[in-house]
Amino acid sequence: MGRSIFVILLLASMNVRADDLTLQQWLDLYVKSCVGGGSSSIVSGSVGADAELSLKKFAADGSLTGEVKLTRANYSLLSEGISNKMTETAANEADKVRECLAPLRQTLMEVMSRQMGVSSPGTDPVFILSPGEEKVMKVLANQRGEDGKTGKNVSTQVVMNATGMSDLRLRTTMQMLSSKLLANQSQYAEVAGVVPNASIKMVDVVSLWDKGEDYVVKMGYAK
Repeated sequence: MGRSIFVILLLASMNVRADDLTLQQWLDLYVKSCVGGGSSSIVSGSVGADAELSLKKFAADGSLTGEVKLTRANYSLLSEGISNKMTETAANEADKVRECLAPLRQTLMEVMSRQMGVSSPGTDPVFILSPGEEKVMKVLANQRGEDGKTGKNVSTQVVMNATGMSDLRLRTTMQMLSSKLLANQSQYAEVAGVVPNASIKMVDVVSLWDKGEDYVVKMGYAK
């Protein structure tokens, strides 16, 4: 009982804004986004230079609608929340939830290791990707593109089919990945025929950037 009260008090003391998002609500939305029937909200996060971990919820148009902030002193609350979420999940969804929460747990472990001096602090920001972003990164990690290179110039249609995203949802997701310098959406010039009678067709494609390639390797997505 005492530990439960302690956790509740810590949750109440966290900086909450917008529509009073709680840690539990953020976790519920995160799992729903990649396991359930989808959500109109987008949840992700980041860790700033001050080691504050910010868990955010966005509307489909990208506007911030909720946020929970954790200092390094209560990072453990997120770790406990992840474990509790796995425990309370129905048996028939356990594997899906475990897979869904794995990237979140791995990123949290990286952040905690940095703060304890176990690994190099580094200068790059640490991001918690939304479930949609994770899906795209997993596809790009093992999909060859128009030029035969893995993760480069992969047809947008291929990514849509593999992730189950609509064109609009994928564009929104790619804007988020682009802002983190992980991946981008562009056009690739596909040449057909023999010069000088070649015809050029522009194909919508998605590509990993250098930091994106590092990310998929670090997360173990690349085979």
